[in-house]
Amino acid sequence: MPRDSCQLCREVTHCPATSVMSQDIGIVSNLRSGEALNAIRDKGPRIISEREIDVDGHSGVFVHLEVGGKEVIRLQWVAAGSRLYTVSATSRKGSPKELEGENDFERVALGFISSFHVLP
Repeated sequence: MPRDSCQLCREVTHCPATSVMSQDIGIVSNLRSGEALNAIRDKGPRIISEREIDVDGHSGVFVHLEVGGKEVIRLQWVAAGSRLYTVSATSRKGSPKELEGENDFERVALGFISSFHVLP
C-alpha cells in the first residue's frame, strides 16, 4: 500500500434464502462468536474493538483491527435478509502531523463506513 493511501471498499454477498445465514440475528451471532472473527484472531491482527451495530434496522458487527503495527483495518458486516454487506476501510498507521492522519485516519474511515445504508 502506498504511503499516502487509504483503501475504501463495499461488497455484498447473496446467500440462498434457505441458508442458515438468512436471518439477521443468525449472521450477527455467527460473526461475533463464529468462524469470521476466529479466523481474524488466528491470523495475528490485534482486535482493537468489536461491537454489534444497527444499520437501518439491520443487525451487524463492526471490527477495528491493527495489523503488525503498520496497517489499520475497520470492517463492518451488516446482515439484511439473504444479503451480507461488507464495508471496509484500510489504511497505514497515521501520524498527528499529517492531514487527517490523527487516530489512523479514523475520521475518513468512519465517515465512509457510516455513509453505508441498506435500501429496501
